[in-house]
Amino acid sequence: MSLQYPRARRVNVDQLMRKEGLKRVRPDALTFRRRRCGKGFVFTDQNGNVIRDAAIIARLRSLAVPPAYENVRYAPNDRAHLQAVGEDAAGRLQYRYHPRWENVRELVKAQRLASLARALPRIRRAVRRGLNEEGPGLRHVVSAVIRLVSVTALRAGSDSYARERGTRGATTLLKSNIEAQGSVLRLRFRAKGAKIVTCQLNDRKLARALRGMIALPGRRLFQWVHPENLRRSDGDRFCSASERLLRRAMRCGLRFGDELESPRQLHHGLPDEL
Repeated sequence: MSLQYPRARRVNVDQLMRKEGLKRVRPDALTFRRRRCGKGFVFTDQNGNVIRDAAIIARLRSLAVPPAYENVRYAPNDRAHLQAVGEDAAGRLQYRYHPRWENVRELVKAQRLASLARALPRIRRAVRRGLNEEGPGLRHVVSAVIRLVSVTALRAGSDSYARERGTRGATTLLKSNIEAQGSVLRLRFRAKGAKIVTCQLNDRKLARALRGMIALPGRRLFQWVHPENLRRSDGDRFCSASERLLRRAMRCGLRFGDELESPRQLHHGLPDEL
């Protein structure tokens, strides 16, 4: 059995980049480097020679990479969509993009948002069918997460954030984060940025589905019985950022409908076993 949810229309990012005069590059194409010199830095090219061209130096400085970043590399091409990359104090890679890349990103968001709006009726029907199934199979559980996000606009969450920071999202909720009484659901958990999120909703079908999941062993809320023949379908999916953006649009009067979570992201965020 595969999960069949509407796919997002592919957005031709490369075409949008060409219109903005940008060239897509990989991080390994960033061959200029920054080297400490006295109280400041000098920049070197791919051969280790100090760069003395004033225009290039001005461009690299304008990217404002923090002095504390290590292993900083820059793009030789001033039209590269990715202009710099470096490691912060925690060892995480941080990126600096070309200003016009933001134009591309906004266009991509708008196109995906419109695609999501067109697909909403089919997504809603798929979710209704999933919630009507006898749980807790994978389709039933994924439909419950989608429904929860659609009425609360929660972030998806990730195992790494839950493990390292103790913060949670829709897919990483614990049973202790939710209380179900009849058709009423109450949520309380620590979200991104250590913000305490509390919300209450009245949803009979969702409450019934969650009560079945609460009855399973384990601390995690969203778990399922995992027959060997279950598999997930591949393909482009709508992301939770698009859903939150759609909710904001709704609040501004653009009535596209409820936003929904990405089945692909949901499956990735849920536990692999009970």
